[in-house]
Amino acid sequence: MKLLLVGGHLTPALAFIDYLQEKAPEVSLVFLGRLYARKQSKQPAHEKTEVEKRGVLFVPFDSGKLIAAHPVFQLVHLALLVITVPLAMVKLIQLKPSVVLCFGGYLGVPISLAAWILRIPIVTHEQTRGLGLANRLISFFAKKTALSHKESLKFVSKSKAVVTGNPVRRSLFTPNPTKPSWITKNIDRPILYITGGSQGSEIINSTIVQVLETLTKQWVVIHQCGAASTQRNYKKELLSAVQMLSKKSQDRYNVREWVADQELAWIYQQTQIVISRSGANTVEELSRFAIPSILIPLPFAHQQEQLKNAEAMKRIGGAVIIDQKSLNPKTLLESIDHVQKRHDQMSRKLQASVGKLDACDKLFALIQDVQE
Repeated sequence: MKLLLVGGHLTPALAFIDYLQEKAPEVSLVFLGRLYARKQSKQPAHEKTEVEKRGVLFVPFDSGKLIAAHPVFQLVHLALLVITVPLAMVKLIQLKPSVVLCFGGYLGVPISLAAWILRIPIVTHEQTRGLGLANRLISFFAKKTALSHKESLKFVSKSKAVVTGNPVRRSLFTPNPTKPSWITKNIDRPILYITGGSQGSEIINSTIVQVLETLTKQWVVIHQCGAASTQRNYKKELLSAVQMLSKKSQDRYNVREWVADQELAWIYQQTQIVISRSGANTVEELSRFAIPSILIPLPFAHQQEQLKNAEAMKRIGGAVIIDQKSLNPKTLLESIDHVQKRHDQMSRKLQASVGKLDACDKLFALIQDVQE
């Protein structure tokens, strides 16, 4: 079997690649992806690095986006999507995949339409509790739509929908992972991990700058701040701010643009509290590691999907939510104090909530079914 992967949700795609390389090494893999997360600012995407690191062929591909902008711009992007379909067909004819597996995102739309025209079976996976705009379109062409949550069943035809769960990177569960060399040698405080996602978050980063002195008195801070672009260099700005602090505080602050899987495995297994956006994969991972968290949902995520993810973790008792409009030094420090005092109780509730780690098994079975 030759499997072509494409889509905007990189984390479950990487989790599934890792699974196949361990459990089904006979499956040939190729990944179609973008080179830039933000094309205008030339902020690099992590697809190429992460995919090629795994020895998988990466093929650059781009198209128009599905965005809810001004109608004129929407028409332009739809036109770009349509124009991209013949290019997608050429790629598929060259690569000859047995099955196309999509993980949502605008790139999956022209690839799926091209695969449907060429009669290549398609499976698409939805990680959120709703159904993204891209996957709403892709599901028309797909033979099966794999869902992470039962509440998504109402969005998909019964004949196509299968609840598989959301693939989680198995590499994160490596026992006794090596401590990253860039993290301070002297861990003399509990660890607080901060992440704004692969692209970083301007408001989270700017709020952290204002509370660095307080945080580094009480915590060893590990901060994944996002890659530099032509407009901003978060890491440089944060390092400049920390230079104003004492030597001890500087030693307790560790900033990185991007954190690799092996590094994240150590961080998840050592950290006490996480401050984060609430993407589906992040919330899934935090729940499985039973890490009490402070979640700041992205307010303009499609169908408020990040808010729904955060609310689900809050209902379990494992998180507090700060609305982005309410995020400031005071609310952040109060939330950290709140979670710290209830840490053990919140962690136990998360431990009791997680199910089996078998999403990859179910997804692979689905792919084998559509190929036959």
